[in-house]
Amino acid sequence: MPEKRNKYITHSIADPPICEECQKKELSFFDPSCPGCSDILADSETSISEIFAIIRQWVPQVQQNLETFVNEITRRGAGVNDRDGLTDMTLLHYACKSGAVGVGDVDSATTLVTELISQGADVSLRCRWTDMLPVHYAAFFNSASVIRVLLKASGSKDIDATCSGFDNGTILHIAASNLCLDAAKCLLQHGANAFVKDDKNRTPLNTIPEASTFERDSPSAVIANKLRRLLCEAETSGSESGMESATDSSVNILDIMGLKIGDKVVVGDSKVGILRYCGSTDFAEGQWAGVELQENVGKNDGSVGGKTYFNCKPKHGIFCPVSKISKPKIRALQKARPSSAKLHSNRARVVHAKHTTGGSLPGSRSPSPQPRTKREDNNNIKVGDRLILTNDEKRKGIARFVGETQFAPGLWVGVELDTACGKNDGSVNGVRYFDCQPNHGLFSHPSKFLIEKQEHTTLAESRAISASDDSLNTSRLEDPHSSNPDLSDKKYSLSPLTRQLSSSVPDLSKKTDKKSDLRRSGIPRFKRPTLKTNNKNNTTEKTIAKRSAEENKTGGNKT
Repeated sequence: MPEKRNKYITHSIADPPICEECQKKELSFFDPSCPGCSDILADSETSISEIFAIIRQWVPQVQQNLETFVNEITRRGAGVNDRDGLTDMTLLHYACKSGAVGVGDVDSATTLVTELISQGADVSLRCRWTDMLPVHYAAFFNSASVIRVLLKASGSKDIDATCSGFDNGTILHIAASNLCLDAAKCLLQHGANAFVKDDKNRTPLNTIPEASTFERDSPSAVIANKLRRLLCEAETSGSESGMESATDSSVNILDIMGLKIGDKVVVGDSKVGILRYCGSTDFAEGQWAGVELQENVGKNDGSVGGKTYFNCKPKHGIFCPVSKISKPKIRALQKARPSSAKLHSNRARVVHAKHTTGGSLPGSRSPSPQPRTKREDNNNIKVGDRLILTNDEKRKGIARFVGETQFAPGLWVGVELDTACGKNDGSVNGVRYFDCQPNHGLFSHPSKFLIEKQEHTTLAESRAISASDDSLNTSRLEDPHSSNPDLSDKKYSLSPLTRQLSSSVPDLSKKTDKKSDLRRSGIPRFKRPTLKTNNKNNTTEKTIAKRSAEENKTGGNKT
């Protein structure tokens, strides 16, 4: 029995060993029935990495005898959760894979999986290269008995676990897309949710290959039809175990909110968890969300009043109205956005001040202003406003509906988007609120939108500015007393508006500034040169000042 370790080891990559007899037969795989290969396996010098290389070989001789190789790996001191350096798979991953029909053996795989779990194998470890849990592998290879052992070990906690390697589809998506009928039946019996959608907006039913891709009455076509009927029944009446994870109306609400089963959500303002259920309940009316919390601050284990809606650890489950849940990223964005908007507003104000205080020329007329976007608060959204979704600025459109709805309480805004990135055509659950093209409609709370207004000059104002520019320059050309009568000047070959702007610029090269001349001459400003006046008697300024003083003494009377 291998030693249990909390930490696993990733073993190095090696090539599989082959005996000389197999090499002479030009066999490229390890054959346990061969005496030479058996001697190699029993040799203590054969490393763990080499045995991992053997179990990677996808041949019946290896997969049907996997238990032998696993025992040799653990006998050499490897931990039960150690990983293969090439595939990043654990022994449990390989054991689930060995149940494949036609290559491995389901009964032997089930026995081996049970033994590994008893020795401490972790059923929640994912392969980092494929993002697959052991139960994902079991569903992919249609090993229903292995799925039962794994779900029992995890308490069905991973029943709706998603996998990024399959467009974030669930285990049921994997079974349906690979025509694994037995695996799909087993998953539904254990409460798999048939309403979960992957990244391509597909339920497990939508992933089943079309019948036209198979030959008529072929085994694959028959299985596809059976699987399609099974999932249709599951979507109509819930799973066979009676655990209905979602209803049609709840799915529409989740679509509107941008959520799906398995997403991380926030309950209220503090509790964080995974959305496991959305739909009607027996304990209260309306639509309720069941959340598996990260900490043991909940109320239940996913069951209320003796009915199980989802499975989780005790005191990790909680139910709340759908309106109480939200996306963590959206909430963080809304808290951070006011400061960002304020920063952009301040920058715009500074730039505007630079252009208005000292950047314009007297008598000049600025070019026609370009349209500029102005965002305002969304407290007074009304039909016809241009809106922007706060968490996705690429989603813009016109408000077509503002008011209460039948699908959820509170005030909702319906927007006709510019592009086909919406959820509906203006109707939800058969109730039409406005009309638009398919996938152009979107409903959300008013707090999720910003108002976008367009401010620009009218067409009449633009024409008036252009006409005034032309008349101004025409009169300048016809005026013989114009300061620039030279018609060959380059500025008159420019556009009317540019000519007007350039004409208003003073020609500094032709002007002389007396103050600047004084500064260049080096004469202090407070000393002024004595200016002489020439009269008939050649009288100096000093003599005139003396006479003025004498007249003041005599009172200004002079004969």
